[in-house]
Amino acid sequence: MQALVLQRREIGEYDQIISLYTEERGRVDLLAKGVKRITSKNSAHLEPFSLVQVDWVRGKELDRLLTAQSLQVFSPIRKDGQKSWLASAMMSVLARVLSPGEKDPRLFALVVQWLDLLATVPQTSDLFADALVLRVLSILGFSPELTKCADCGQPVAKNFVDEKGGLVCDQCRGTAQGTLLSGEEIVDLQLLCFASWEQIFSLNLAKITHKRIHDLVYHFLCFVTEKSLPDWKTNLTIIH
Repeated sequence: MQALVLQRREIGEYDQIISLYTEERGRVDLLAKGVKRITSKNSAHLEPFSLVQVDWVRGKELDRLLTAQSLQVFSPIRKDGQKSWLASAMMSVLARVLSPGEKDPRLFALVVQWLDLLATVPQTSDLFADALVLRVLSILGFSPELTKCADCGQPVAKNFVDEKGGLVCDQCRGTAQGTLLSGEEIVDLQLLCFASWEQIFSLNLAKITHKRIHDLVYHFLCFVTEKSLPDWKTNLTIIH
């Protein structure tokens, strides 16, 4: 079965738990016996963000990995320290966000496409990761409302409130804490959600806007998943 390697976790002296995302089964966690031994044939094929072919068998507590074979290792990403860090960070986030057995072929295709693009662009940005997060959330049913008030439907809404699920007008916000966004910032968020990847790479945001949007996306992800997640924020800038 084809799978994306999300994360490797230590268990014992020579074993690891490998978190994978598959098109057919969603996230699976496999016990890889002896994978840390120098003689292991599987270890080199199980690096994070690799696309692999895997076989496993049922186990008492965890299913057990039998074989792993690399299909695509995204070499251009691994040769670039910043890209490699960002790809690994996003796989770690997905390993925490996705529940075992939660599957969606669209999500699998989205992440593979994202890695393909990351491998080809000259330089990347955390905005590229922010866009992936928003699109993953959309597939999972948590797409933020960015066109009208999430409560009353009025078109004038500029307060982004996590617990409301997106933008709300001043009246509906009430005493809830939120982030007041400018019209341009709302458009930028809409682009991250819906625009082509080419449009995202052409975004030229002021540093403060860049940070505000990233922080909003990160905190919204933590809120809807109810998890404390690693922040993938980097200091990269997009090449235009």
